[in-house]
Amino acid sequence: MERMPTIRRLERLKVDRSISIQGLVDEDAQDFSVCLQSTSRSMPHTDVLFMLKPCFGVNGCTIICNTFLYESFGTPTVFSPQDLFTKEFPFSQGKSFTMVIVIKSNHYEVKVDERSILVFDHRVHPDKVSHIRLEGDMRVEFIECPRTLVGEISSYLVLGYNIHMFQKLPYIKELPHGLRDGQVLVIDTFIQPQSKSFQLHLTAKHQDIYAGFYTRVSFEGVITKVRCQGFVNDKRDEEVTIDGHLPIFRNRELELRVVIGQRRIELLLDGEWFADYDHQLPIEKLNSLAMDGDIALFEASVYKPKGHYLSLGHHKSRCCECSVM
Repeated sequence: MERMPTIRRLERLKVDRSISIQGLVDEDAQDFSVCLQSTSRSMPHTDVLFMLKPCFGVNGCTIICNTFLYESFGTPTVFSPQDLFTKEFPFSQGKSFTMVIVIKSNHYEVKVDERSILVFDHRVHPDKVSHIRLEGDMRVEFIECPRTLVGEISSYLVLGYNIHMFQKLPYIKELPHGLRDGQVLVIDTFIQPQSKSFQLHLTAKHQDIYAGFYTRVSFEGVITKVRCQGFVNDKRDEEVTIDGHLPIFRNRELELRVVIGQRRIELLLDGEWFADYDHQLPIEKLNSLAMDGDIALFEASVYKPKGHYLSLGHHKSRCCECSVM
């Protein structure tokens, strides 16, 4: 069972494709939600193209369907048990379920335990969907979006990944203009099930200077270690080591954000602050980003935030806490 929230990247959805979810509702569940979302986690805004939210209320159970587009909620559609095709609420507290979302030409069809319960018309074409996110009072056993996979990536079948979604490692991204104060590097990865280590390097190679900063993550038994260090020519800053039961897990996606400051680099894991590193690096001369190790790399991007960075989690929580719901 996976902890909440759970996020999975999906390849482009087409008509008649389906997404299967097997889960277990908590004994004291109030609600949970399944969201099909658009754009990468590296982007400052996320749309929810389809949200399905079962609610267990003292005055009756309902299922709410809605969208969150262009920073605005759509009009929610509320299904009481009598509004469903089955005329009964398909979820029970403390019990498992299998949900299948089928992509049709004009709508999503939702099935629970092999029984069709509702349809929801497309407000945006589903080929814009890039992620599925589950959150709330439930546990996920698996998520499956069937497709044909090849080679060693076949072990990711349950996660719905395709080999063409990954960057080739070692991965090097040139930064021809260097970095600036306030820029953010967003590294979107999947940590392999048998991962031993992976690393990120920022380097500056010029005639007058050789400088860099690295972050290395290693799995040593039940302990995870993160090491960070910067250097300028032959002078190395003090290495910072963080170890213990850290929020970095094998067989899961990880978004690493590196926030660049003139004298401090800040690391965030899945949108949450993790560590700071004080440095003396000439950030404007850092002209190369490299990634390598036991990971599958989706993308690495650099952007200058405009205003408050809004993650998938932020939009998801706002979507599913709509006052109407």
